[in-house]
Amino acid sequence: MLSVWMSIRLLGLKKTFGDLTTVLAIFGLCLGVGCLVVAMSVFSGFETTLKSAIIDVAGHLVLIKKGSDIKTYEDLYSDIHKKFPEVKDYSPFVSLDAVAASGGKISGVRIEGLDPATYKRVLNIKKRTFRGEFILENNEIEKPVMIGKGLARTLNVDVGDFIKLILPNPSKTHSKKFSPKLKKFKVAGILDLGKHEYNERIVVTSLKETQALAGTGENVTCLRLQLQNPDHATKLAPQILDYLGGYPFWTRTWYEINQNLLSALAIEKIVIFLVVLVMVIAAAFNVASTLYVKVINRYSDIAVLKALGAPRTFIIRVFAWQGLVLGFIGATFGLGLGFLLAKGFQWLQN
Repeated sequence: MLSVWMSIRLLGLKKTFGDLTTVLAIFGLCLGVGCLVVAMSVFSGFETTLKSAIIDVAGHLVLIKKGSDIKTYEDLYSDIHKKFPEVKDYSPFVSLDAVAASGGKISGVRIEGLDPATYKRVLNIKKRTFRGEFILENNEIEKPVMIGKGLARTLNVDVGDFIKLILPNPSKTHSKKFSPKLKKFKVAGILDLGKHEYNERIVVTSLKETQALAGTGENVTCLRLQLQNPDHATKLAPQILDYLGGYPFWTRTWYEINQNLLSALAIEKIVIFLVVLVMVIAAAFNVASTLYVKVINRYSDIAVLKALGAPRTFIIRVFAWQGLVLGFIGATFGLGLGFLLAKGFQWLQN
């Protein structure tokens, strides 16, 4: 195209990068695009990290039976799997609210009793081990337990120390009193669960030890279901609940567990995008003003083109292509800058 060739000839590398106004306009656009890329990368990375932390600890979908235990969970899972093939695996567990105590310090905790044979199918919690070991197998002398690093700091305990887990069961003889059950456990590992609330509250031990503490025998109250795609959990949960007939069954997805935080993060991501986008728009106006100055400085060239019979639309296309070239240069360098900064942040994080 003649207009493209003409715009490049009139632009010229020496004239373009020798002009301070043009250089500043390109640099501003480069900086704006780079900041936009970095901001979106940071938010997307944080969102992915948070999602990974939730799924590693909570799983994709939890099926709970209220008021009674799930005695035949193998048959229940088989029935669900036949109806919903996307549910690819399961693991039984028991969750209890209790109190942890050590050295005169106490803290409210949530005990997660995991099945050593199946928990790896639905959780990646073992990789969250910060110190020590992740051991679920029972030991007759020293019952192993893993706790979050925040809880370890609160109780001032470390690997090898002992803590007491107290379950405040209601008294069978008095409605206003409790008959607490207490067991002593040895801290086998400290976990970094990727979320402050989890690190402050989560206590992980074996399913049998949790059942013994709760006095439920071999029955379980919950199943974790592993899906082929965790993003389908919100859509699949009500379908499974309807298939099971509703009450006494209840479902919770990984998204529902932290819905407020994830929703706020999505809104913040949009706001940050719009704020940084204003910088890019302002930089684009700088390119436009630079192009306007170039048009004024090219009056003699425009007069020559008109004398040669060039129509008005042709001259407009020439300078429009110049603006596109300047914008392309700024956007390309901006994407490169954003990529390098994002890689730099990733390197610092590691």
